Amino acid sequence: MPDYILQTTLAKVPNCMPLLRKISLKGNYRLSDNGLDTIISAAPSLSSLNLCECSLLTSSGIDVLANKLHSVLRELYIDECTNVDAMAILPALQKINHLEVLSMSGIQSVCDKFVKELIAVHGSNLKELAFAGCL
Repeated sequence: MPDYILQTTLAKVPNCMPLLRKISLKGNYRLSDNGLDTIISAAPSLSSLNLCECSLLTSSGIDVLANKLHSVLRELYIDECTNVDAMAILPALQKINHLEVLSMSGIQSVCDKFVKELIAVHGSNLKELAFAGCL
């Protein structure tokens, strides 16, 4: 689903889906940072977001996500998002107040320093953490 379709169907205007709490966009290879921003603006109460295999998403998109959903997001799945750099999104992830589930399987830039700094902030709240296939 390309971004222009989102703006004419799913996310027509900001806050048009105020009660939506969970969405899976897994495998949406045409979703860009702008499309993600459109969805987040339309659904500001998202607590679970599956963006696995959204290969056009970048670290900037994750930063926008964290800035807008920092108080409500609890689950984030970004497995195989090849344009996302772990250290670049670390400050964004640290802003998320109630992060319980983080899945970053297949993101090659995950390193010991990233894990250590993430755990320092979210360790007591995390219920699930996935780094399968990371170097």
